[in-house]
Amino acid sequence: MILLSSGTFADTPQPPVAEQGSESWFSLQPGGGHKIPLNELASLADPERSYMPDNLSAELFSKGGKNTPALNLRHNPERIWLRLPLRNTSATTGKWVFRVTANIHADVYRKHEGAFELLARFSEQEFKPGYAEITLGLTGVFDLAAGEASELYILLAPYQFRANYIEILSEQSVSSINTKEVLFIAVAFAIVLTLTLVNVAHFFILKRPVHLYFVLLQIALTGMILGVSGAGLRFVWPMFPFLDGKLTLMSVFFAHAALVQFMRSFFETHINAARLDVFYRAVIAFCIAMAVVALIDYRPASFVFIYTEVLSLVTVCASAILFWYRGIPLAKYYLVGWCIILLASAAGILIEKVGYTGIQTNEILQISWVIEAFVMFFALTQQVNGIRLVRDRQQQDMLVLYRERNIEANKLLDAEKERLSLLNKYKHQLEHIASVSHDMSQPVQSLKMTIEALALTQSENPYTQTLTTSVGYLDNLMAEVISDAKTEYQAQHTLVAVSDVFRESIELHRREAQAKGIQLHYFNSLQTIDVSRVVLQRIINNLVNNAVSHTHSGKVLLGLRRRQQALCIQVMDTGEGMSEAKIQALLKPFIGENTDQRHYGLGLSIVKTLCAESGFSFDIKAQPGKGCCISILIPIDH
Repeated sequence: MILLSSGTFADTPQPPVAEQGSESWFSLQPGGGHKIPLNELASLADPERSYMPDNLSAELFSKGGKNTPALNLRHNPERIWLRLPLRNTSATTGKWVFRVTANIHADVYRKHEGAFELLARFSEQEFKPGYAEITLGLTGVFDLAAGEASELYILLAPYQFRANYIEILSEQSVSSINTKEVLFIAVAFAIVLTLTLVNVAHFFILKRPVHLYFVLLQIALTGMILGVSGAGLRFVWPMFPFLDGKLTLMSVFFAHAALVQFMRSFFETHINAARLDVFYRAVIAFCIAMAVVALIDYRPASFVFIYTEVLSLVTVCASAILFWYRGIPLAKYYLVGWCIILLASAAGILIEKVGYTGIQTNEILQISWVIEAFVMFFALTQQVNGIRLVRDRQQQDMLVLYRERNIEANKLLDAEKERLSLLNKYKHQLEHIASVSHDMSQPVQSLKMTIEALALTQSENPYTQTLTTSVGYLDNLMAEVISDAKTEYQAQHTLVAVSDVFRESIELHRREAQAKGIQLHYFNSLQTIDVSRVVLQRIINNLVNNAVSHTHSGKVLLGLRRRQQALCIQVMDTGEGMSEAKIQALLKPFIGENTDQRHYGLGLSIVKTLCAESGFSFDIKAQPGKGCCISILIPIDH
């Protein structure tokens, strides 16, 4: 594949031909460039025979003179001479620049005032059949005054037919860029800048390093497009004819390496395949190696460039097909964009093989790159729109969720307000009950003292005993009501030493226990619990009271032990015990084993209610005649 600088040279039509008798002259104008295909120049031996191998001699050019052609041309039996007559038809005297693009060895001479001057020589190497040397520009400069005529002679040693031509333009045109190039570069930079900004935005929004490969890729493509166009190198081209070719090939190879690396990174993100990763690495390494070769000598690298391009593009297109098959977004756009370049490269190979000169390979590639850039721009625009739609949908979902949460919060707030209202109402009721009970305690105490005094004088009266029992029950019942009210007010959590509660409860029931011959014991412990002291003391007092009431002789023990994620408080007695049915009955309020007793079954029911309100577990184990063990499990977070 032959890479050429497009623009002023490639975009101009055929130069006009001036007739001078039977002589045909190519007219030169400073305002535009001239592109002359070599196959349209006649050879010296046969004007009817165009650019073809011929067995001509070089004796016309003084075989032993100082301007003798290169050895590889002189000894090549297929050498051919081409003659290009030129005339400066403008009114400007100045320098003219030419460049021969040929897959051949070539020397360029100028015949001026009867003398031959060597203007440019492509190679001094020995010509070897089968070796095709590609040049991106055999350049030279010559002076031509206004109205003056001159002749260029091109000595060629072709190995195979190629679509080659010579380009000529004035030195003034070399230092200027026409409107087409300005428009082309402006469009290219606008597209690349847009793509770069979009990918930078994607990187900052999505935090994915893969978008940085997009940025590097588009920058590399920009360098390749500028290198191919030659606009940025037009000033130094006459002095460094091979600089354009080296930079172009290097940028192209690095662009393909960056492209394959991007697809490799994208592939690793979505598909994990170690064997395919080895292939990606091999393609990238080959592209970088060819870029290094191009820096040293661009000619061997340019010979395999088209095949490297096809290899990398086939890799990219195959990856895009696999991405599309896996349902990855935007894969179809990648596939379309890079298939366009792949088809353009294949078309370039076909054009070179058949020798068609109507269009050049680089022109096809330039068009395909522009189309691919528009496709990728459209793909990224679709991606940005998709991200915007996703974000809008997420914002709408968040707004709906916020409204639902707000409604739920309002409902919870209303429920909490209602609960607080009920609690306040309940509090007022408790205050009223406590106040009434407190007011009734005085008459009850007076009645109790009166009945006790009456019992001293009429101890045998059966009504006296009944009154004593009833007043005692009324006194206990009022004490329970006042205790309930105090519990509601004083149920505040503090660190409570369990041993202190045990000791206070035993001291409270010691006199009654001694009267029945019961031994009260507790296990001393340093354990503290974060609970309401009033609630815990009331629970233990009720349990000890029940144990002492239902034990006629023996022991009552209070203990504390650790059970997994809870602390276990146990009250054990050696009393009369009870059955399972009796336990269930005792847990109901006002149901007791003997309704004449002073507790009337309230003790266990109160303990069960207090445990449920405090988050404690309540368990009873008992057997008739073998005593009872009641366990209170307090979670460890207390």
